[in-house]
Amino acid sequence: MKLFTKLFLLVFFVFAMSSAFAVEVNTSSEHMTVATISASNTAHVSSITPADDEPTQGKSQLVALILALLVGALGIHRFYLGYKKIGIIQLVLTLTGIFAIVSWVWALIDAINIATGDLKPADGSDYEDKI
Repeated sequence: MKLFTKLFLLVFFVFAMSSAFAVEVNTSSEHMTVATISASNTAHVSSITPADDEPTQGKSQLVALILALLVGALGIHRFYLGYKKIGIIQLVLTLTGIFAIVSWVWALIDAINIATGDLKPADGSDYEDKI
């Protein structure tokens, strides 16, 4: 999912839960449709289409590097880059406690690989914003 979509869903969910009984969200790569039923039983449908100049898939090398340095042991940078299985492994290693040191060393190696450009997004694309 695109970053703009995730942020919108988070803000919308917080707002919707305070004023709606039902929320339905349909997303595609082209646009997103949100339907809500408010407390007064009125339905509202919103459709959002990203601007043509808005990036849809690009990942920032700087964001990945910062995530690896700050919360790398939790595998957050791996989730950001699309490596979900490796992110889960790093998260589990850190939460077990004994292997937390191993996970931090792993994150430091990942940070170096991100900085040099050796660790790229899982979809094979290059970073949109390079450092």
